[in-house]
Amino acid sequence: MSFSTLKTGLCAGLACLLSLSAHRAAAAEGKVCSEGKTSRLAVEIVSRPRIPRHDQNIGKDALVLTTKEGKELLRESVDDAYLHCLGFSENGGRHLLGIEGERGAWMVLGAILYVAETGGPLVPSAFDREDFLALASLTSPKGRYVAFVGGHQGIEGLFVLDTQTDRIRRLGKPPAPPPTPDWTCEEAFGWGSCWSDAYITLEPQILRFQSEDVLVVSYGKDTGHHRAKQRTVRRFRL
Repeated sequence: MSFSTLKTGLCAGLACLLSLSAHRAAAAEGKVCSEGKTSRLAVEIVSRPRIPRHDQNIGKDALVLTTKEGKELLRESVDDAYLHCLGFSENGGRHLLGIEGERGAWMVLGAILYVAETGGPLVPSAFDREDFLALASLTSPKGRYVAFVGGHQGIEGLFVLDTQTDRIRRLGKPPAPPPTPDWTCEEAFGWGSCWSDAYITLEPQILRFQSEDVLVVSYGKDTGHHRAKQRTVRRFRL
């Protein structure tokens, strides 16, 4: 299955350019971002526009899968989207690859694919088949679980993808997005507003894995400018 097929409908408008430029720095060109048992996965930045603009191509990335000895097993490129290494599933023996692109006015994680250590076709996960999107995600240490803040047409809760069973379940309400002290926005603070309309990584004190199957989430009456000092912590056994 081609990348162009998988990301049909993913790209339809550009999110806040300030958010876009901030989290693009995380994608280092050609650096290995996922270590498997016998293979390595790297993401290469092929191109970026000089100035990102609404409704225009946002650039091209390529994934490169090699053996530990450096033999290339797979090279695929995706246009008008960004690639993210989400981790390696030790039990499944496959890398987890995310595709970030435009969905309306948001920049979202719109696909999670499985990449076998031997190469071969990229396999869509339940995240793709059930048409999920996410504005934040976190993978467990051994790659069995991918927790994400997302939903189908909008942000509907905190979910987890079990990469071993390839099933998704809702855990509950999501934690609040990160505050932005130097940003002013007239919309109510929350996911999908102008406070948080692009795919990000939550702070570890807000969302973290205590162990492979225990997810810790911190809730509070947060605002767009600061986290609340009084917190409620929940532990989800997956």
